[in-house]
Amino acid sequence: MVKFDISRYKHNASGDCFLSSSDIDDITDSLLEDYKPSLLSSPQAIDFDDFIGCYLGYEIDYQHIFYNLNETGILGCALFDKQNLKVFKPDHSGVEFLEYGENSIVIDRVLIDDTEPSRHIQLVSTALHEAGHLYLQQDWGRSNKDQLNLFSPKRKICCRKTDYEIFVVTPSQQQDIFREWQANKFAFAVALNKYALKDAFIDILRRNGIKQDVLIMDHFPEPFYRHEITEQLKNIFEVSKEGIFYRLKALKLYVSQKEFDENHSQTSLF
Repeated sequence: MVKFDISRYKHNASGDCFLSSSDIDDITDSLLEDYKPSLLSSPQAIDFDDFIGCYLGYEIDYQHIFYNLNETGILGCALFDKQNLKVFKPDHSGVEFLEYGENSIVIDRVLIDDTEPSRHIQLVSTALHEAGHLYLQQDWGRSNKDQLNLFSPKRKICCRKTDYEIFVVTPSQQQDIFREWQANKFAFAVALNKYALKDAFIDILRRNGIKQDVLIMDHFPEPFYRHEITEQLKNIFEVSKEGIFYRLKALKLYVSQKEFDENHSQTSLF
């Protein structure tokens, strides 16, 4: 496995690493090249369970994760340290604590017990998101591991639905929001690597009579690029249409007329 080297990137004393979108693309491309190079050349869904469990070496478990009744349910947890996690008993007659080792991922059973196809889509991004926390934020997650204080809290990140929907961040946002953005970026960069995604995307454009390698959104009705194209890509890569939409925008495959003109103008200068 390709190890994450925090020393190559700007970071603070707490272990938070300040990664750009292109940094995470480079990191995930290296992982996929080492894990299964064909993922970079052939549009296909990744076997997330094999990638996370066998390649990254993280334990994955499925439980009814405990949450308070006045809160939104938790879909996934990334556990950096050896610790206990509070879960509902299978029959929901009470709660219990289960022990996990370091580098563990716990996914709520609703994502596998519910047989709706949309749940599988949600499962893929949830599992990869939690893996992103463990891989990219390992130094932050273990920053208190060597402290002598036995009462230091165990590091974990538990995510609710809204945490998996952070596709854009601004510099003014708090570090915990950036951690969620990084994990989300990791998930979709793994599931939708730029090489295979671009190949599948251009194939769809050609089949729709579009000769350019980008889609200028101003020229088409919103349902075409927000739903029709993303639906076709969802069927290939098995991730959400919303995530696909933002990934296409991040890769400049979806652009506005203004963005296209600016890029064309800059290109013509050379």
